[in-house]
Amino acid sequence: MPSQEPPVDDKNEDADLPSEETDGIAYISSSRKHDSIKDDSEDLKPVIDGMDGIKISQGLGLQDFDLIRVIGRGSYAKVLLVRLKKNDQIYAMKVVKKELVHDDEDIDWVQTEKHVFEQASSNPFLVGLHSCFQTT
Repeated sequence: MPSQEPPVDDKNEDADLPSEETDGIAYISSSRKHDSIKDDSEDLKPVIDGMDGIKISQGLGLQDFDLIRVIGRGSYAKVLLVRLKKNDQIYAMKVVKKELVHDDEDIDWVQTEKHVFEQASSNPFLVGLHSCFQTT
């Protein structure tokens, strides 16, 4: 029976990953939200963003994750398979390049997508938002 694991992409995917020096927004989606996953919400020290009241996890950044491979691409984003270094939990990280989000329609789409991930966090059957941060 063939392996269910996605093939390894031999191309250098690090070339267009966000670094600490570039602008980019990363959405971290939890693969599941059930018994087998440790709840890190106490460790994340949420703060409130004064702009729109969205909780943002403080203290997590790109350096807290091991980037494993690219698992998807879109017109202005890339989805990566990542591992949180602190507990070896696997997540999907969506990296949105700010320079590719040009007009108001694109901005609305990104904000709506983030809102949907936040709302899905309370549903055990949908992928939810674990963390959200941006690099500088």
